[in-house]
Amino acid sequence: MHYNLGIIILRSIIYFDALRNNASINSGTLVWGAIAIISITFNIWLLLKYKSKRKDSLDISPTQRIAQEFEISIDGFVLLNRDGKIQLYNDSFTKLFSIYKNCKNDNFAIYLPKKYSNSFISSFRVALFGYSTELEIEYPKLNRIFSLHLKPFYWKSNITNVQVIIRDATEQKRSLKNLEMSNKIITKTHLAIIVLNKSLRIVRTNPFLRQLLETNDTHLLNSYWIDYIESSNEFNYESFFLNIFEKRSPYIHIDLKIKSKSEKTKLISWGFMILYDSRGVPEHLVGFGEDITEKKKMEIALFESEKKYKFLIEHSLDGIYILNRIGTIIYTNNSLLQILKMNDFFEVIGRNFKDITGESYYGMVEQKLNAHFDDPLRTFRYEFLVKCRDGETKWVEVSDGIIKMDNEEVIFGTMRDITNEKNLREQISKMQTLDALERMVDGIAHDFNNVLTGILGYSSHLYHLTADNKQLHSVVGSILKGSNRAVDMITRLRSFSRHEDYELVPLKINEVIYESIDVLSGGLEESIKLKFDICKDEIIIMGDSVTLLNAILNILINAKDALPNGGKIEIITHIEEIDREFVETHLEARISTYYAIKISDEGIGMSEETQSRIFEPFFSTKGEKGTGLGLAQTFGTVKTHNGFIDVSSQLGMGTTFTIYLPVLAITKKDLEKKIEAKETPDRNKKVDILIIENEDAIIKLLSTTLEEQGYSVSIAKTLIEGRRKFELSKPQNPIIISDISLEGVSSLEWLEEIRNDKPKPSVILISGSKDFEKKDYSSVADMFLAKPFPMSLLIKEIEKLS
Repeated sequence: MHYNLGIIILRSIIYFDALRNNASINSGTLVWGAIAIISITFNIWLLLKYKSKRKDSLDISPTQRIAQEFEISIDGFVLLNRDGKIQLYNDSFTKLFSIYKNCKNDNFAIYLPKKYSNSFISSFRVALFGYSTELEIEYPKLNRIFSLHLKPFYWKSNITNVQVIIRDATEQKRSLKNLEMSNKIITKTHLAIIVLNKSLRIVRTNPFLRQLLETNDTHLLNSYWIDYIESSNEFNYESFFLNIFEKRSPYIHIDLKIKSKSEKTKLISWGFMILYDSRGVPEHLVGFGEDITEKKKMEIALFESEKKYKFLIEHSLDGIYILNRIGTIIYTNNSLLQILKMNDFFEVIGRNFKDITGESYYGMVEQKLNAHFDDPLRTFRYEFLVKCRDGETKWVEVSDGIIKMDNEEVIFGTMRDITNEKNLREQISKMQTLDALERMVDGIAHDFNNVLTGILGYSSHLYHLTADNKQLHSVVGSILKGSNRAVDMITRLRSFSRHEDYELVPLKINEVIYESIDVLSGGLEESIKLKFDICKDEIIIMGDSVTLLNAILNILINAKDALPNGGKIEIITHIEEIDREFVETHLEARISTYYAIKISDEGIGMSEETQSRIFEPFFSTKGEKGTGLGLAQTFGTVKTHNGFIDVSSQLGMGTTFTIYLPVLAITKKDLEKKIEAKETPDRNKKVDILIIENEDAIIKLLSTTLEEQGYSVSIAKTLIEGRRKFELSKPQNPIIISDISLEGVSSLEWLEEIRNDKPKPSVILISGSKDFEKKDYSSVADMFLAKPFPMSLLIKEIEKLS
């Protein structure tokens, strides 16, 4: 409209100017006049038409006019009333917010995330006061960021509505964020960045390079790049970089030693590439460099370290192996070859780990190897049997776990031969078990001895009293016979617990061996052959012939019973020097000279479980035929002789027992026997006997027997009572018969005190526990009797003392 009015005015001015400057009207003037009249007429028509349109537009409502303006806009538009409800919106709004329904009269706040509700309400109120506001919201559901511009809408000078213009700012924000991140990366990266022009002058650097060179941009910019490189007589760096431009190389890598301001040298690994201008002409050279000074030092140190580790691995006493995921051995050291008795690496490498595993441990080893990859941070430690080249099996302990090698997960492990160690552990376990059994057996023997003392004593007494009555005499004889068998069993139990009733003397052991062979030969079936090779030298040991004979016969009888279908029993004896290596694997051995008795059979053999229990009392594999005391007694006998037994056996492969007995150097003094003269007792003396014992049966037996012999007997059940009776009676020729332990209280201290009294009492100590038997009681007693003992022996000893 304003443009058309301007034309009218301009044309009118031109026309009237023409009339003023031309006094006469010629044809040109008429033309100009006609043109002016037509133009004025036309523009008047346009002006009237414009006014008519303006009048029509004023009649349009404000919401309709805004809708016409924003309908085709790519920005979202929403017109809200003063209550915040939507009055008008365009298609862009529904597309931006993914709304597929009619939104009119909905509260606009419901379309915003809840956390922005308060911010929007505040901005909306500000707009109602006449101020425009900006609000940015992040819409997680749509993964978008929106910018909301709220401004007031006026109608007839009043704020009637609030316009909300919505723009998608997601990409803009991301671009700004990426740009900011790029700047941070360039600024904070630990890569050196440099830009060179075609003259090799520095145009740009980053802080890291400036830090390496110990300078700033003022000194670096436009300086010559080659000046910072440590020179080399063998290499022209200037030609190198100029050739990059000339040949238009796509990417060049080079390691350079860069000099800093303080003359420090850093080794930088550079990658250079060309930047081209819009015409495709090389313009700049940009380089990215990594400081590898410390890395290079570490590589050198690592190389030296690898040499050391390689030396340690190759010379390690433990076997070292590496397995791939399927269990194939891909590396091993010399020690592992030695454990497996292999001669060459190719005998092991390439084989599966299961190939060297004992068959009974296949499942366990396979489970362990698979578990590594389920739990790669865990180290597994376990024991199993391996198969050696010669068929021998060894116990090994392995410790292995997952490591990464050449970006592949492998199993790295160590293997240690623990065969000797395991044997020692088993020996310790057996010894502990047997020690516990010994203590238990000794306690049982103590209690049985107390009981058997009374049974034997009364049985003996009755046996003599019933001599005239054959029927009773026979019954009592049976009781006495059974009691003696019980005594024999207790004796054998006590033999197992290393408490014997015999004294070790110099003994020709070969005579015992030959005697055992003679005894066994008489009871062998024809299907069993006995072979022997006895040492020709005459060997002397400290021993007891009877118990040793029984011990050897027990083993020979077991060998015979292990050959139900016949076979061979072999006895070999020899002198063996036990050295330190042997001692390390046999706990009870000592460095010395031993007489070895090796008894082997070709029988059914024993399992490992059976071998672990063969020396336990009452353990038998013969069912009702065996008592389980034979080998237990053998074990106790050998221990008492300061020897030890070695057993090896496999099911179906027979059994070998080897008894080791220390050899004795004989001297004449060792063979002498000391004979002590005893005074002949005076039977006319009056003897007062004090019995201190807490077992009623034994008290009754002792008192009855001694009174029948004419002795004066007094009884005390406790040590306190015994002391009181002794001090009150003051006997002339006293004999005290006392148990050593009375309800846990020892009588030895009191007996030692009264031995200095006058008259000096004679003391006979008795006990059912063999713990007291081997001790020296000469300071407190004249003799010691172990329960059970025959009454005749007691009477005999009393006669000697009285």
